[in-house]
Formats: sequence, structure tokens, C-alpha cells
Amino acid sequence: MIRSVLSLFVTLLPSFGLAAAVTSAVDLEATLTGCWSGVLQYRDYQSNRMVELPMHTKIVAVGDHRTFLRESGFDDGANKIVYITTLTQFSPTGDSVTYATSRAGTPLELTTEEVVVETVRDSAHWREQYRRVGLDGDTESDIRVDVTRDGERLVSEKHVKGVGEPVEAFQLRNRTELHRLTACEE
Repeated sequence: MIRSVLSLFVTLLPSFGLAAAVTSAVDLEATLTGCWSGVLQYRDYQSNRMVELPMHTKIVAVGDHRTFLRESGFDDGANKIVYITTLTQFSPTGDSVTYATSRAGTPLELTTEEVVVETVRDSAHWREQYRRVGLDGDTESDIRVDVTRDGERLVSEKHVKGVGEPVEAFQLRNRTELHRLTACEE
């Protein structure tokens, strides 16, 4: 009987260890290192229609386990690739993150968001939410980004609403759906 219980404990221990080890937003971000490809869908401000662009992203972890570099390219048609580079640093407590975002022709943008881990099944199946108050167009807005990893698929949805508006007022502003690549293309 003791041997059976011990055997069950030893069998289940690795799965408990994995779930326990991946519980912070920093740990979740670390599972994303590598290359991803997919699409960006965004709401055009003038027409209020969704537009879709092919995209690719490479995520690299910096040695401090709190900082990540994200390089993304978006195919804007007519052989025009738009590049956005983001340096991401999580707070020591892991409950907020600051981004420095660079895009050709625009000033460097600094953004800080609160991050909440909502669910974690394992390192490849989880959901988290980023929140901040900032400008959407010319309007002071509540901004929420829901990030879901389901195996080798990563979906990020940005919703916005005016500050003070009810929760039901959130509208989808943009969405990315990425799939992990087996190797990075140079």
C-alpha cells in the first residue's frame, strides 16, 4: 500500500511541479521565446472596419528573467514591411510591466500596464490580462488586452472603452493570432 501511494506521488510530482513553476506573468512570457507567425487584425478608425495584415514576431529573453525583446514585422502591402520593436520589463513583483516601443517615424513610446494571470493549466495553456488607462485615438480610455496561449497558438485581443463608461462598452480594437514556428527565419 505504501509503495502504491509513493509510486502515485512520484508519477504525479512532475505535473504538479510544472503547474506550480509557471504561475507568474514573467514565467508565462518566458514560454513565448522563439518565433511566431500569423495575422494582425485591427479596426480602421475612419471606416470602423477590421483590416487584416500578415505578421511575424520574434521574442527573446534577456538574462535577468524579467526583460524580453519582441521584434515584429507587419506586411502593409506593396512590399512595405512595418517593423515594431518592443523592450518589455516586468516589475520585481511581476504584477506590472513596462514597454518601450519603437516604430520608424514615431517617437519612442513608454507604457506601463497592470498584469493579472487569470488561469494556468500548464506552460502551454494559460490566460492573462493586461490593463491600463491611456489614449485610444484622442479619447482617454480603459484599455484591456486579453492574452491566451493554447498550445502552439497565441491570441491577443485589445479592447477599449471610454473612462467611466460601463464594462459593456468595451470594443475590440485589434487582435493578433500567432502560431509558433519550429525555427526562426533570418
